Amino acid sequence: MNKIKKSIGLIGLIMVLVACSQEEDSNIPYTASTKLKLKSIGQTIDTSKTLDSLAIAIKHANLYNTLISNNSITFFASNNVAFQNYIAKDSSIEKITDISKDKLRNILLYHLVNGVINPSELIDEDYLISINSKGANNEATVVEVDISPELKLNNIASFNDVSTCLNGTLIQIDQLLSPLNSASLLEVDNQFQDFNAAIDFFGDTIKSLLKTDTNYTLFCPTNQAFQSYLNTNAWTDLSMVPRNDLKSLILNHMIPKRNIRNGQFLTNEYLETENNTYYKVYVSNTNNLITNSLFPDTIQIIACLLYTSDAADEEDS
Repeated sequence: MNKIKKSIGLIGLIMVLVACSQEEDSNIPYTASTKLKLKSIGQTIDTSKTLDSLAIAIKHANLYNTLISNNSITFFASNNVAFQNYIAKDSSIEKITDISKDKLRNILLYHLVNGVINPSELIDEDYLISINSKGANNEATVVEVDISPELKLNNIASFNDVSTCLNGTLIQIDQLLSPLNSASLLEVDNQFQDFNAAIDFFGDTIKSLLKTDTNYTLFCPTNQAFQSYLNTNAWTDLSMVPRNDLKSLILNHMIPKRNIRNGQFLTNEYLETENNTYYKVYVSNTNNLITNSLFPDTIQIIACLLYTSDAADEEDS
């Protein structure tokens, strides 16, 4: 009979609205009587001088019908400068139509979200689920939101004009966004600053695990989780945590060779970590599941640190 130490973890995880109508009165209320005066998102892009490049990209990627549909959507529309900068960084392309249709469609879908979004209602460090590449269990690539010190997406794209359209909201941004893998997502999301700082103590040793092409699941603790851990042990900062303990703590949050997506947690199953410890799943709550289905990894935000408990010695039968 082999004994293994199992750790039991409870997995818990003003902007100005510019009407799309060309009427002189730009403050027409969005009501049934004025609905016909508004244009669709696709039509609005066609008539915007700052979105000429986007109009070309949409037609090249065969997405125009989506943007004139009757669905309620929000489109984060990259302006001309955003496309110029994107092309300037890639020596293999000289113009928008040099980008493959599949790649361009994938990028543009990452800017498209179901539902009408009011920028003033966005929450800091929240995630918007794009319609890009839904996974087998309805996971989708996400866009990270920052509102402090200013409103941005993925910590790089600033908001410009916001337009109310017939089929949703058009929000102009100054960057062309690309889907992020888990390692990149951790770097742009400020709520994981302490986790990133802990990883930095070990150079590329742990970073290489996050950037691998092999499947894995990461239970990622927030800054608040780290601060609670430090306070419990009377430490003032991460540098006071013994290095071996800190490394084990980080590796205890990685489940190698498994991309555990929404709905795939099994009650009473054991998850083996990168540190060869185990967690028994009692409760799974995937409300904060973050996954990029274009990449082989999954992030799950958790509110507390997972670490080995001496009270969990069990016989492996």
